[in-house]
Amino acid sequence: MRPHVRSRLAAGTLLLAATLLALGSSLSAQAQITYSGGVGGQIEDGSTKGYSSTIDVLDFGTITSFNSITITGLQHSWVGDLSATLEHDGITVDLFDRIGRTGSGSYGDSSNLNGTYTIALDGLNWLTAASGGGDTYTIPSGTYAPFPNSLTGGSSPATDTFASFAGRQLGGAWTLKITDHELGDTGSFTGWHFNTTATVAPPPKGVYNNGPGGTLVDATLDIATGNIIPGVFTSDIVVTDKFAISSFNSVNLRGFFHTLAGDLTIQLSHLESGTTVDLVNRLGQTNGADPFDFGDDSNFGGTYTFTEAGSSLLDEAQLGNTSYTMTSGTYARSSHSDPAYGNPLDFSNLALDSIEGTWRLTITDYSPGDFGSLSGWGFAATAAIPEPSTLTLFPLGLAFAAAGYGIRRSRRARTVSQKGTAHEV
Repeated sequence: MRPHVRSRLAAGTLLLAATLLALGSSLSAQAQITYSGGVGGQIEDGSTKGYSSTIDVLDFGTITSFNSITITGLQHSWVGDLSATLEHDGITVDLFDRIGRTGSGSYGDSSNLNGTYTIALDGLNWLTAASGGGDTYTIPSGTYAPFPNSLTGGSSPATDTFASFAGRQLGGAWTLKITDHELGDTGSFTGWHFNTTATVAPPPKGVYNNGPGGTLVDATLDIATGNIIPGVFTSDIVVTDKFAISSFNSVNLRGFFHTLAGDLTIQLSHLESGTTVDLVNRLGQTNGADPFDFGDDSNFGGTYTFTEAGSSLLDEAQLGNTSYTMTSGTYARSSHSDPAYGNPLDFSNLALDSIEGTWRLTITDYSPGDFGSLSGWGFAATAAIPEPSTLTLFPLGLAFAAAGYGIRRSRRARTVSQKGTAHEV
């Protein structure tokens, strides 16, 4: 009976291993992580538009606690003019808000900023550091607690506003916004980063965020013929997975900048199947036959995700003009408004038999004189659930005992590998 018992054990091990492989790995590790690369710039004077900068996090997992955010090279006269917020996953928290302001006619504290400032719960009181210094005093670099608007939150540091991030997804866009509410004093910052503790997990099946970025190619004018030669930028993601796609979910463009959105078409193609979908097609253009119809003149400047259920990018673009930058967010795929071009293809065409192959993002510029760049891109699709027959085991034997051993070894090796990449700092 012993050989029979061993065969049953081998079969059980192989079935378990095959099931685990079908479900995918769910290993995760808690780590304290710093995400950097936030781009600084000039804070617009006396404008609620402010200056926004986004860090795109590609890791997957759940936030345990948000620890701190650091703004480098922050300089501005009259700190009472400024507010700063951090937004992620629909949550916005105040970092500081018009320090020292005591009423609707108050301009707040007149001290200045010139240094590197970290906002953390155990930091110093902004108002204590600023109070009484006057307009020649500079608040020293250091760590300060989040501070509310004095009109609504009193003169004490805010309670744990960072707790709002706990339990939220780690990945996605984190946006710092600094706003100057009064004219006459100006400033800027050089960059920013943040630190959080999170349970980091492997990316789910069907998510690919490794598309390289680069400088977009501007259209050119052929002097000899008078024709415009489109500028074409392409970036590929090569997928080696082989599962069928039940639904194609989204495409994200990270750190995407271009002036005059109406210049561009943006397409996603799967080269092996010959399938192409439009993401953006000459936004706002009303007559494709008119060479002087350049489409909408708003700008791209942020991170844009395209889904079936997103809001209208054209509606967002029409909020402004050449000085308007469309807000980072989730948008529906958008065509120009010329009916002769028809409606854009929908994502259902990408429910392919296999995700394997080369996925190409193509950004084409049809009008000279405007420039842009892309930091990176990715897409997400849902794998079709395999039929039960795909897990059918072959007749048992010594070969399957070896196979079960091999699967156990490979899973063990993968576990060690993932432990070694726990993103610790």
